[in-house]
Amino acid sequence: MHMTSEDHTIGRSTLPSFRDLIDPLYQHRWAALLTFAVVFGGATVGVLLMKPEYEATMKVLVKRERMDPVMTPSANATSQASADVQEDELNSEVEILKSRDLLEQVVIASGLVVPAPGSVASEPPSRADVSRAVSDLQQALVVYPLRRTTLIEATYRSHDPVLAAEVLTNLARLYVEKHLAVHRPAGAHEFFVEQARNFEEQLHQAEARLAEFGRTERVIAPVAERDHALQQLAEFEASAQQAQAAIAEADQRIRTLDSQIATTPSRQTTQILTSENGDLIRSLKAKLLELELSETDLLRKFTPEYPPVKQVQTQIAQIRTALTDAESTPTSAQTTDQNPTHQWLRDERVRVATERNAQNARATALAQSIAEYRAKAQRLDSATAKQEELLRNVKTAQDGYQLYQQKQEETRISDALDRTRIANVSLAEEPTVPTTPARSGRGMMLALAGVVALAASVLTALALYQLNPYFRTADEVQAFLGVPVLATLPSGSK
Repeated sequence: MHMTSEDHTIGRSTLPSFRDLIDPLYQHRWAALLTFAVVFGGATVGVLLMKPEYEATMKVLVKRERMDPVMTPSANATSQASADVQEDELNSEVEILKSRDLLEQVVIASGLVVPAPGSVASEPPSRADVSRAVSDLQQALVVYPLRRTTLIEATYRSHDPVLAAEVLTNLARLYVEKHLAVHRPAGAHEFFVEQARNFEEQLHQAEARLAEFGRTERVIAPVAERDHALQQLAEFEASAQQAQAAIAEADQRIRTLDSQIATTPSRQTTQILTSENGDLIRSLKAKLLELELSETDLLRKFTPEYPPVKQVQTQIAQIRTALTDAESTPTSAQTTDQNPTHQWLRDERVRVATERNAQNARATALAQSIAEYRAKAQRLDSATAKQEELLRNVKTAQDGYQLYQQKQEETRISDALDRTRIANVSLAEEPTVPTTPARSGRGMMLALAGVVALAASVLTALALYQLNPYFRTADEVQAFLGVPVLATLPSGSK
């Protein structure tokens, strides 16, 4: 009975048993065996007919004995790298060895470029031919760093042992050249020579400007002169402050002296003499006696009421009163002289006023000196700034000139080392022509061919089993029709 592919899939929707898995191989065992024999036999013939390959080996030692000049404006700049070679440096050298431009040079130098059919042999190889040769070289070339060492191993396999050694020899030679070119920029020596020449010219110009400045400004050491002028200015300002303080003090003393002079008398009593007035008393007594005698004479002749008598009596009373006053009031004589306090105050005022005038004149002179020294200090400060700028220019040009002179010498030495091929890499093991073929791994390839042949035979049996449109078991019939199978008859032809 026939069934479609869809029906067959539906009919076998249940999980297959072990017998279901083995049955396709059993039914199509001859096809599977034929497939296995063809695939494995072809692979075996191919492996046995393979030409022997020869493997050439070289080892590169990466070291740190030569330090190239550092491209930096610092005079004391040194390489910050440690003395030990780091892993990233080894990897960098590996990448240089595997770089495409280096391999292009190797394939051309080793004659690995196979010209395209129809091309003229005398013509240079095309880019396509070189690219194909480089791709083949990349597949056959193995470069890797050796663990726990600073060595890099490179191997190359070829059917020609001489060619294998030649390829690695060219690779080593071209690698050293590329290493030197990569680790030191080209034209460094010429650059430093040009820079040294420029800084030398700048140094001459800066020194000429500094000498011209000294002649025009007429200063030898403006810094010292400025400091001295500032010191003198500070002293003059201190003296001026003292003079102003002395003037203020003198004004206060003059006001005090004027007040004291106004309240102090210019003269003072030096002697007082007290005595009775003898001449007046004697005169008055004589006059009194004369009047009393005249009164007596008149009373003898006239009565007391007589006017001349009264007049004489009145004069007697006046004389007696004057005599009493003269006797009760003695005469005094005072002697005066200049007051020494008043004179001292006047002399002191004159002295203080004289000192004030002197301090005023001193303050005026100091103010003029302060103005002169302040202007001088400002001029010297400007000259100092200008000279310091010129000195910095000279120092900068001198440092630059010395720096690039040093760098020039370093690059000259580096160029000499490059010319003698002294580098931080060397061949620890040079490539030699191999005499014995390398291990080809034929056993592994035969085992792999057996696995592939077995897989191909199984797939062939399964494909033939799936493509067969007939029912092969009672389970398939029951699954397809949905009714139980009562009996099965074996095929007589089978």
